[in-house]
Amino acid sequence: MRWLLDLFTRDADPEPHAISASGEVGALVDISGIVEAIEPLKHPLDGSDAVALNYVAHVRSGTELTEAIEGLLIEGSQGCDFILRDESGAALIELEPGDSVARLHEHVITTHGAGNEINVEAIVPGERVRVRGKVRAVVDDGEPRWCCVVQANELEHAP
Repeated sequence: MRWLLDLFTRDADPEPHAISASGEVGALVDISGIVEAIEPLKHPLDGSDAVALNYVAHVRSGTELTEAIEGLLIEGSQGCDFILRDESGAALIELEPGDSVARLHEHVITTHGAGNEINVEAIVPGERVRVRGKVRAVVDDGEPRWCCVVQANELEHAP
């Protein structure tokens, strides 16, 4: 029952570590910092830059070719690699690319019309985020842009 003990004794939400203290390849990390875009995505509603998008459309009605649809939910997420920087250094964060949110949005508008409730949550350059993941590479002093590469498992807004 060791796993049960671990559940009850660990911190509920520990503070993230400094990026420069990310450790060795294969280590699990929890880091926080400011997002810097490399090749940003475009927000499907306003065209602004983003590094991660979560798209949710609540379809309220069909087209003239289909019957009315109530409660249809269309979802998709898209991400791109970005740099995360704190006062100790920077890390290259790798995200799973996911779906093309632009194509998904175009499909929703074309197929179901513009009268739907569409919500897009975005992680944007300049925003403070928290990343949990695994160190995929540690970079020596030859790379001035970042000290490690992290494959992200979780990404969230940070205070």
